[in-house]
Amino acid sequence: METIKIADEHPMILEQRAAMRAVHRELNEAKEYGQKYRVSDLETKLRRMRKDLKEAYENLHKAGWK
Repeated sequence: METIKIADEHPMILEQRAAMRAVHRELNEAKEYGQKYRVSDLETKLRRMRKDLKEAYENLHKAGWK
């Protein structure tokens, strides 16, 4: 019997999600302190990270992960 590989449990996905949480915390702090340029930079970074995460999921699904 073959083990089902779940994409959400892949180390790469877990690492990317942890990095996104850290950026999200920084973003909330920047908003709290009114650092508008920092907020803009972090929002851009988060958008790119979401795109990378989506791409990683697509690649894992192509490789047979569920």
